[in-house]
Amino acid sequence: MFLDFTKDYVIDILPSRAKHYISSYLRSIPISERAIVNYVSIDMNDNYRDICSLYFPNAIICVDSFHVVKYISTALDNVKLRILRKYAYNPKSNQYYLLKYQKHLLFTDSKYDNFSNVKYNHHFKYKVSDKRKLEMLLAIDPDLYQAFLLKERYLLFNNSNVSLDIILPKLLVLIADFANSSIPEMVSISRTLNNWKSEIVNSFTTIKKKTRSNNSSVFVSARVSNGPIEGRNKYLKLLLKLANGFHNFDRFRNRALFVLNRYQSFSSSRLDNSIVRHFPSHKKTDDS
Repeated sequence: MFLDFTKDYVIDILPSRAKHYISSYLRSIPISERAIVNYVSIDMNDNYRDICSLYFPNAIICVDSFHVVKYISTALDNVKLRILRKYAYNPKSNQYYLLKYQKHLLFTDSKYDNFSNVKYNHHFKYKVSDKRKLEMLLAIDPDLYQAFLLKERYLLFNNSNVSLDIILPKLLVLIADFANSSIPEMVSISRTLNNWKSEIVNSFTTIKKKTRSNNSSVFVSARVSNGPIEGRNKYLKLLLKLANGFHNFDRFRNRALFVLNRYQSFSSSRLDNSIVRHFPSHKKTDDS
């Protein structure tokens, strides 16, 4: 899916994410048009980075912050699974219970209202809070505790609101700490962060984005991200589910563009995405 971040228009949907297919598609767009693209946000796919560097010569490439956090969270979960195997012989133990059934606490925001509230727990047979269960969980193994702290530090870094010139030094410190952790899963993350450090730093760039508030359009500052695309992906899945699948991709594409672009006119023929690419404002098109 290609989306205009500032206008929230879905520009096009392709049937394949193969490198040669995307390259062929972008070559069909005049270089004069591709050259005016200022920013591109992608997930952590090397093919996407290569394609964007080639076909958007003047664009700053940003990696979506959600996908970076997802990689780190997956690594933390793998640390938890590795430790869980040590207690598989005794599924009734406190360690197994916490690692198996309370793992969500590793990814829960400790600021949520009920984190310190106590309630009866059937395994422990007494009242305990989520905060206390997390403390017991992290005390099981030093690797889990250290990996959790690294994940939390990256979240603080990702949510920080600082000037761009100090983002890179902060990130380099984090990369070094991940690499020096002696935890295999976190060391692997350090290599990933180092490989994508330029795009991670670029992702802290904010741009003016048009949004609607009280039936009027306003401009707000927002970080470049894949958030708008991720939000629309669920609607594509819903369209497929409601139709029990599509045999004709062009029909699916037409349906998706009509539903997702609120100002898109209906057409029985294949929708022309060049109209959306050049569309200057939020007005309904006369032809599609």
